[in-house]
Amino acid sequence: MTILESTISLFDWFKNNDSFSIDDPVNLTKLKINTEADMAAFTVSLDRLEKLEIIKGVEIQKNKKSIKVYVLEKVMQNFNQSVSLNGHTASRVSTCLNDFCKKINDFTDLCDPLNITERDIINLVLISDFYEKENVVSSKLIPPADLKNN
Repeated sequence: MTILESTISLFDWFKNNDSFSIDDPVNLTKLKINTEADMAAFTVSLDRLEKLEIIKGVEIQKNKKSIKVYVLEKVMQNFNQSVSLNGHTASRVSTCLNDFCKKINDFTDLCDPLNITERDIINLVLISDFYEKENVVSSKLIPPADLKNN
């Protein structure tokens, strides 16, 4: 498991849980932490999340043993991050959203390529969900032959 994969797992974990302990066998089982390499990846991810002040690690005593528990600083929905987009990417995002608006004949969510917003990103996710549910395969994204291997 990579550090990125463990970070993704922890983000998903903290959507529904307020705390996590790498010393808790239940947590290890739920997140499929099976090897020393997995343990190392999760330890690095937990340290990174703590440095970003998303979680706070604290040592507690449990059954006369010291364990570290990481607790959310705030709910995951309140965690913000900034993204910079170059002109080409902003144009592609805008074109994708605006073409979809044309396709469904609903222009309430037209996207300004000079001002990409969180709402635009959410709309991209909704479009992705729509196509995933429709099982639409685009040869530009994933050739149909490659889908069989996933």
